Amino acid sequence: MTTVRKIDIEKIDIEVFRRGVLGRAADILTHEYHVQLSRPNAQGRCRACCPLHRETTASFYLWANGRWKCFGCNTQGDVFDFMDLAEGLLPGTAFRRELAATARHKAPVRMRTTIAMPPAPALDKGILAAAPGPERLMLPRSRQTVQVYTPGREPGRMHLTVDSLHPYTTLDGRRVGYVARARQGKASSKSVFPLVWRENFEIAAGQRITAGWVAERPAEMEMVYGLDRIGERRRALLTEGEKCADAGIASADRIGATSLSWIGGGHMANRIDLEPLRGRIDEAILWPDADQSGYEAMAILGGRLVDMGVSVRCAVPPPDAPKGWDLADALHPKPDDPPAWHTPWTLNQVEDLIGGAIDLAAFVTLALANGGAKWALSQI
Repeated sequence: MTTVRKIDIEKIDIEVFRRGVLGRAADILTHEYHVQLSRPNAQGRCRACCPLHRETTASFYLWANGRWKCFGCNTQGDVFDFMDLAEGLLPGTAFRRELAATARHKAPVRMRTTIAMPPAPALDKGILAAAPGPERLMLPRSRQTVQVYTPGREPGRMHLTVDSLHPYTTLDGRRVGYVARARQGKASSKSVFPLVWRENFEIAAGQRITAGWVAERPAEMEMVYGLDRIGERRRALLTEGEKCADAGIASADRIGATSLSWIGGGHMANRIDLEPLRGRIDEAILWPDADQSGYEAMAILGGRLVDMGVSVRCAVPPPDAPKGWDLADALHPKPDDPPAWHTPWTLNQVEDLIGGAIDLAAFVTLALANGGAKWALSQI
């Protein structure tokens, strides 16, 4: 078994680290996110059209201390907050990612996105425009309402209020589509919607749309999430759901792994394309959701990985964990979880649970003992 190389993040002076990144804010926004900042004025302030919403008059200001504010869409924060918003990450994810990369003395793997700012007044559309070179993307920003088309289903369109957006990218960097965590209409609960950008399509007889977001999952999206961040690493941390995979980036970094997931949840565990992992991953650590379907999904996924020659171990959620509890819940507890589970776990606690992972056969036996389906035994 590969020795786990621990990253001692605690030795880093957090304040020095923070000031260092904030001091490079202008370079990061310019070179990583292609924000067209003006020259700084005498006070060190730069100006640009806001990359988080579409506008023709510059209302985005960046100060020398690394903080920014858009007076058009009324969003503000520091450069870490900008990364979270631009990449559709959970709050705090970019900070943990940059910190982990610093501890490893390596450059952070950012979602290098060219943000386009076409002159259009409406704020209810995201845009993915075909162009030479890297694709240009305007992500629907957090809490933005986006019109999404549903060809073949009445009334042919719906409105989603986006909470987070997760890009699906192939190993060679080709963007296939997105999964959005969003609320439909006036619904209070969030759901998951696969989204792709289409041009010249029909939503009903005689109703053609020039371009827009479509709620559909093409076959090529039945894939692993996070392929573009594997790099040279031979170990993977697999969780169920894009939200968990993004929340687990810093934890995976600490054990020299890549945080991955897949589209469609547990019922897709036997269908997703795992071939891109063949020959690239030697060891996989699976973190199941704390319920029967979560255990069954990881039993299926683990069996498929073993057939590919991958060494598989499974983390075991605490026996008293709330039903459905996962890695994202450990780091960002839900308000409706029992009070005993309202305290966020530290990265050390997450690493301890991963370190106690058991082999797949023992995991399936444990799943059966807790009511898992008997067919799970056939998956190993």
